[in-house]
Amino acid sequence: MNANHTASRKIKAHKQYSASDYARLNGKGYTDAEILKIWDRDQAEGALPVGSSFTDEELVKFYTQKTENNNVSRKIKEHKNYSETDYAHLHNKGYTDAEIIEIWNRD
Repeated sequence: MNANHTASRKIKAHKQYSASDYARLNGKGYTDAEILKIWDRDQAEGALPVGSSFTDEELVKFYTQKTENNNVSRKIKEHKNYSETDYAHLHNKGYTDAEIIEIWNRD
């Protein structure tokens, strides 16, 4: 990692951010944009952030949310307005599955 390179606000705000994981990926030559894509993928797959430590309460909250997200994902795929392209477009704009369902319900 370049000693003068500091993580952007967008990187630090990402739910998968940990200083050690950022340093590891940046040290391997990944750009911030590539790191964000990796973390978006990891988050979508339900992975915990690398190098972070969590309390038991935080872990329970995380896995409860992950279970709820899996249920919403089924609702997404079964929604009458679902298309993979539309879903990817909205998801990449930062909308959650619940927000996407709300948008589709308005249509």
